[in-house]
Amino acid sequence: MTPHPHDSQAEEPGKVLSSNRTSAWERIALAVLLLVFAAFTWRGLLSFYSGDDMMNSYWAWTWNHKSLVWANLLVWLPIYRPLGETIYLIFYAVFGFAPLPLYIFSWLLLLANVVAAYAMFRALFRQTVAALLALALMLVHGAYNDLYYSAGTIFDRLWFTFTVLGVAAYVRTRENSGRISFIRLAWLSLLSVFAMDSKESGVTIIALFAGYECLFVLPRYLREKTLRAWVKDIAPLYGLLTVTSAAFLFGRVMRTEALVQTSSYHPKASLSVWLSSVATYCDMLAYRKDLHGVAGTTAVLLALAVAALLLRNKLMAFGLLWFVVTITPVALITPRPGYVLYVPGVGLGLYFGELLALTLRKLSPRGSLKASIAMLAAVVIATSAWHAANWPVIYPGNKTAHFQLADQLHRDYPTMPRGAKLLFASDFFAPGVWDMTMMLRLLYHDKTLEVFRLHGAPDMQPPKGVPIRWDHVFVAAGSHYEELESHDLAESLRLHILRNYTVGRSVAFYRPDHSAYVVSGVKDFDGPDEGRWTEPKATLKFDLYPADTTLAVRYWVAPFVAEGPEKTLTVRVNGNAVGATSLSESGEKEIRLPVKAAQISALGFTLVDLEVDHPYKDPGGEEFGIILFQVGFEYKSR
Repeated sequence: MTPHPHDSQAEEPGKVLSSNRTSAWERIALAVLLLVFAAFTWRGLLSFYSGDDMMNSYWAWTWNHKSLVWANLLVWLPIYRPLGETIYLIFYAVFGFAPLPLYIFSWLLLLANVVAAYAMFRALFRQTVAALLALALMLVHGAYNDLYYSAGTIFDRLWFTFTVLGVAAYVRTRENSGRISFIRLAWLSLLSVFAMDSKESGVTIIALFAGYECLFVLPRYLREKTLRAWVKDIAPLYGLLTVTSAAFLFGRVMRTEALVQTSSYHPKASLSVWLSSVATYCDMLAYRKDLHGVAGTTAVLLALAVAALLLRNKLMAFGLLWFVVTITPVALITPRPGYVLYVPGVGLGLYFGELLALTLRKLSPRGSLKASIAMLAAVVIATSAWHAANWPVIYPGNKTAHFQLADQLHRDYPTMPRGAKLLFASDFFAPGVWDMTMMLRLLYHDKTLEVFRLHGAPDMQPPKGVPIRWDHVFVAAGSHYEELESHDLAESLRLHILRNYTVGRSVAFYRPDHSAYVVSGVKDFDGPDEGRWTEPKATLKFDLYPADTTLAVRYWVAPFVAEGPEKTLTVRVNGNAVGATSLSESGEKEIRLPVKAAQISALGFTLVDLEVDHPYKDPGGEEFGIILFQVGFEYKSR
């Protein structure tokens, strides 16, 4: 009788552990693990579109839709990750600019991946407890936070889905080795294609098939001296997969513009680069920095390999192989955030799940159910506590620059003229990203909408010397956007003149109109707080009539500002110094300074400069002046 490929992995387990049927305790344990996963990740449902979401949705919307769909089967077409892009296209076509349906789907996909991973572990392990231990070890991780809070990582989620489904299907196919049927060949090939459609790293599924084949199936043929039969049995599948992977690598990976033109995706075939990157990723998994280093990581990998060899444990060897194979594509390029460890982490779960199961078999040779539950409970509690203690702080989706812009414009400008021209004099986005353009075109479903940014990259700025009739000109104010007065745009840009607010003699920073008084130098935000920090120099504007008056400034000096070198606050009105005061004493202060009629603008705005010499600088290099409460002019009554 031909032995089962896993027979060499363990002593004969007890009845509870050997059954392939789902027992009550197994269902309860799996439900608990799903609840643990949900407890850590459910906040992802509250997320808003990320920058990657904007890019992916925009690409899917603007590409040729027929080519995009066909690329899911024709792996040589140079289309970037067509399976994930197709999902973006479907959700935008059905729901429009609405993140919730996409994020519900993305979270449910993660939940389904937990079940899919368990199905694969059950195919690999003979013991229920070993499969549950492996699942508990790789269930969640704080380094994967982009997986949970950004749908832009859908490519890694899909890679995970089709990799674990593919390996599970391969294991089931090769359990009773023999000629692979046409249906099985087609199914395994389709899962492999979908893994490649998900992400470039999906091509590693073929190496995982081969690793399992060599570790668990080939030895049986060698014992029976039927090597020729083995080649004949697997030749159709591996021949087809070899051709498919070659078409994928040379047709898609090496010709897709998004990959070819992105230098951070260009691999460097170097052992030192690989080890350095793996060391970085191991530090992420340990929630530490410089924990292992290259030497330490090399020692750990060698120790894991030696342990698997000494124990002659093929499942541990396969787990280590899984980790090494799937981490290699990202270890040879510029290091990425921790979400790229989502698939490699399965290998570590497999390795250490088997190691713990082996320990349990030594402690409880008869496969005690109580011992199994106790060990699983201990692992779940320990890993949950560890992850909870190191879980990163995640900012709510409604606090992102993407949400603030989309929410405000959708509310205040529900429609926009087709082909409208928008100028942002300032904004909350990084200079080099195109998120604003893509997001607003998606929001208004208008590919002709033009978005220019004064503080964006050169190709985002308005063309010089070409007059443009703007439909709207916006400026960042607090945490939102205000529209600038457009009659004299140059003056509005220079003095920050808002369309919806006028200015008068005084401003209190808790008032909603305070941003209209600010020209520059105030670290503003939305909210009823009484004060705002200034930069070393802040400029405010007021609308006054030329007469002798008194300028009153109420402010607060922070203790760390008062400490250190002597600091002075100098106040100027239209460039004329009207007074100065020391900032050597902390606390709330008020100064009242006389201002002559000649120092006030008869026409236009009167500018007030508040300048702090030797300003406080925090560890990050940001400079701070004072906290302003109120600034205003007072005239004597006649």
